[in-house]
Amino acid sequence: SEDGEDGEAKASGSNSPYESPVRSRQVPVSTLGSRYSVTEAFPVYVQFLASAHVAEDFEALIEEEEEEDYFTPAVKSVEARVCSLREAVRSNVWVPDFIDLVSSYPFMRSYDSPETTAKCSACRRTNDKCASELALEGPRYNAKDLWCGPCAENYPNSDTEGKGPEPVRVGKSCIQRTRIFHDLTHYKFNLLRETRHRIERTRDINPHADDAALIEAVLNETWVQTLQDKFTKMVEEAEKFRR
Repeated sequence: SEDGEDGEAKASGSNSPYESPVRSRQVPVSTLGSRYSVTEAFPVYVQFLASAHVAEDFEALIEEEEEEDYFTPAVKSVEARVCSLREAVRSNVWVPDFIDLVSSYPFMRSYDSPETTAKCSACRRTNDKCASELALEGPRYNAKDLWCGPCAENYPNSDTEGKGPEPVRVGKSCIQRTRIFHDLTHYKFNLLRETRHRIERTRDINPHADDAALIEAVLNETWVQTLQDKFTKMVEEAEKFRR
């Protein structure tokens, strides 16, 4: 969801969440019927992404069962938080071509380079000393479509690392903000990627695993907590750059 209130979303009044054929168990949520906090919503969001991978029609199915929906409030809560922070971090002085470039490739490496007086690729200013280069890699895709539309339709056919455009030079005042903006822009892609890879590893180990077993593998408490800790750290870093 591209739009929404920052951090929270209304939850369904039902205490009986949608019984998806791939929903192996309900993640405990203390405030069903009122609001999800982002912390409560996160495990449900991971479950949603895993279910969308296991069953390609999953997102369409839960739309049909909206009156008993368990997932949509959690999805809105997490995605609204990320999208609002992304827009807050994006600098007003960045040129559109740079934003489009950074938004098109899910992997980014940055490294120090000899300081020059060349124009910063982000803001086109010469008074911002360029001392970093960014290498963008991976499949070129439309991040906005992935945030707004069904995962099955908008996730790239290949999510492996690949060569992107030529590296760009970025000034000192733009580099860290660019890193955080990139992390937020491609957060859904990268979380989907981690989730999908965990499911595929489970299938490799146990080719006869049913859908419920695959979802259980993703909902491993330790693994979900690791993901949530990374998410919290990203949010804390982004909060420092609110303009």
